[in-house]
Amino acid sequence: MMKKVFVASISKTKFDAISYSEDTAQVFKFIKNSGYDAIELGIRNPLDVDVSEIISLSRRFNLPVAALATGQAYVDEGISLTEPDPDIQQKAVERIKAHIDLGEKLGASVIIGLMRGNPEKSGTEDALSILTKNMSVCLDYAEEHSTLILLEPVNRYESSLINTLAEGVDFVRRFNSSSIKVLMDTFHMNIEEADMARSVEDAFRFIGHVHAADSNRLAPGRGHIDFDSIFGRLFSLGYDGYISAEILPKPDFYRAAELSIEFFNSKELLFK
Repeated sequence: MMKKVFVASISKTKFDAISYSEDTAQVFKFIKNSGYDAIELGIRNPLDVDVSEIISLSRRFNLPVAALATGQAYVDEGISLTEPDPDIQQKAVERIKAHIDLGEKLGASVIIGLMRGNPEKSGTEDALSILTKNMSVCLDYAEEHSTLILLEPVNRYESSLINTLAEGVDFVRRFNSSSIKVLMDTFHMNIEEADMARSVEDAFRFIGHVHAADSNRLAPGRGHIDFDSIFGRLFSLGYDGYISAEILPKPDFYRAAELSIEFFNSKELLFK
């Protein structure tokens, strides 16, 4: 069955669509006690976190780390895999490698969403070539460290590159590797996909992770997205992976987590 996850940041960030708390131990405890199966962590720089503490908390609360989000490096530092400056590209590659190192220790996938950058639309073809080159380096490293990379299509207002699931699948297929899959995010899909359920079906073989946020980026059920159709399609196709609530922390971190788990629990046939 599909597994319920909440996304929390343990790094201070300007990215608002993720909940942040300074008390990492309290976050793990609350997420576990709320009934989630795992936690997804937003980390700007893995070299700045206490890895042993995260491993200890994961074991203590029997709460696996499903994935590591990397986008804060782009939002807060302007680091991306497609920046024109080769030195910044190299810095982005090294940052992704640090996430892969951490992912290997935690058994967590590494998400590449905003870290691909947001080049001028007139330069997207060149940017895709640069992205392919740098992603190939990251993917080689991920394969060496038995870590899955998740490529997340995001909407056109946040990036000019890879906006739809189909575009994500096309990009992933460039590498012919089992170590890279697509992350589908319902918030972005609501903007970009003409038929969300059909898009899920077309891309299903390549989907490795799911982000659930409603049309207003609040907890699932607080907007107008037809989650019964989307989750039902995933379920009927045999998806048994993680579904993470990556949402605005409104009205606050804890209530946002409660609203999300209440929604997930209301779909009891899908989440057992």
